Amino acid sequence: MEFNLTDEQQMLYDMTTDFGRNEVAPIAQEMEKAHRIDPALIDKMAGLELFGVHVPEKFGGSGLGYTEISLVGMALARFDASTSVTFLAHASLLCHPLFRFGSDELCGRYGPKLAKGDLLGTYCLTEPGSGSDAMSIGISGGVKAKRDGDDYILNGEKIFATNGGLHLHNPGRKVLALVYARDMELWGDGKGKKTSDGITAFVVESDAKGFTVSKEEDKLGIVASSTAAITFEDCRVSKANVVGEPGQGGRIALATLEGGRIGIAAQATGIIMSCLDASRKYAAERQQFGQPISSFQRIQDKIVEMWGCAHTARLLVLEAAHKKDKGERVDKEASWAKLYASESAMRCATQAVQLHGGNGYIKDFPVERYFRDAKITEIYEGTSEIQRLVIANNVMREQ
Repeated sequence: MEFNLTDEQQMLYDMTTDFGRNEVAPIAQEMEKAHRIDPALIDKMAGLELFGVHVPEKFGGSGLGYTEISLVGMALARFDASTSVTFLAHASLLCHPLFRFGSDELCGRYGPKLAKGDLLGTYCLTEPGSGSDAMSIGISGGVKAKRDGDDYILNGEKIFATNGGLHLHNPGRKVLALVYARDMELWGDGKGKKTSDGITAFVVESDAKGFTVSKEEDKLGIVASSTAAITFEDCRVSKANVVGEPGQGGRIALATLEGGRIGIAAQATGIIMSCLDASRKYAAERQQFGQPISSFQRIQDKIVEMWGCAHTARLLVLEAAHKKDKGERVDKEASWAKLYASESAMRCATQAVQLHGGNGYIKDFPVERYFRDAKITEIYEGTSEIQRLVIANNVMREQ
């Protein structure tokens, strides 16, 4: 199968790459020190209409697919993983499920604001007692929803919400959260039901009464991105803000994670590319024993491996994105792309630090940041262990 990009896709990728090189890379280290994405950079991304990539045209966006989401995420990650995941959480984890499952009224209400970046998307699934077992939300703690007339009342806590605190650092912008909650009207006492039963998805604006960012995490990597714990305390949400049908939230969450894994695979691929870029440049400039270290075979071996990983990961991402854009089920392909790309990113970042020697261990050189950024790609949107489980289940069913 050929994965040649269309002229429009190539233009989008080239534009985002130029933006990353000229606007993101020069301030990436400063953003990390500040522990936040520069609000001016968010403004520039909005000006390029990046936040509208996955918003349908009739709701004010570009109406593009997962291939384009992946290309933008990959290009941004080549220069800063924090900026990349800020885009990906918005486009993949919020926009995709909202416009796939949401009513026309709901999509029409939020689409133009999401496309302009006035609203920035976040995804509230994980809870203190629910991680890899995503369907156990709201059973032991977590967020529960109780019906009250035409509204629902949400109570509980979500953690690890990417973009969850963006509104705190971007005056004039709000966050739109996709919140998965245990619908107590449907769940009852839970007897005789699967854990995926009784989960309902809601969209909630960050200025809603009872919506509180209780903590922003201080992380190992992707430091500039916002990762927040959000507490809901008697937070009233209209039934009009239900995404899909009540009780459909489990299916929506799993379908969203399938696409989200393609996005993280794209991010990991961008990190591999950044390791290759930095290592190639350093090896050509660094002199030892009277010659550039790029002339040493062991150094060449490391660079060849990075190139091969970048090339292979990109193909896997494009394959999964292409199939998803055709409406095919891609849980196996998405998991394989994420597994390969994320583990390759960690391996290539380790090799990039090694290639840089002592310089690779200090913050003056960006490979130190790439090393820390790479690790999370093996964890979020499903750990490597979960990806292997998904792949194995699919392979065992094949004839």
